[in-house]
Amino acid sequence: MVIGKGPMLGILGARNFNVRVESHIRDVEQGEGRRSADVALELEDRHLETSDFLGQSHPESLSNYLGLLSGLNYADRARVAASMNQFSRGLKAFEQAHAQKAYAAQQKQDR
Repeated sequence: MVIGKGPMLGILGARNFNVRVESHIRDVEQGEGRRSADVALELEDRHLETSDFLGQSHPESLSNYLGLLSGLNYADRARVAASMNQFSRGLKAFEQAHAQKAYAAQQKQDR
């Protein structure tokens, strides 16, 4: 989840989530994954969000992402899923900003 607005607040939210993911990984490795089940559910949601975005916008990247995940242990899958979600959210925001800028330029040109 991105906290607040602006790039710095988004980075802080991402760092907080990464800390929670690392804590969850330690819980799982100690056989106590249920203590941080909320993080596991959020990771799953973020994985699905990333998969949906890549499937719509970058199908080849989705295939690479899923292939990469399939060969990793749980801890590394969790880290990659969290990182890819941050990346895909940034890419989505960039693509939206670019589309808005292109639309505004077209509107200006049409006048």
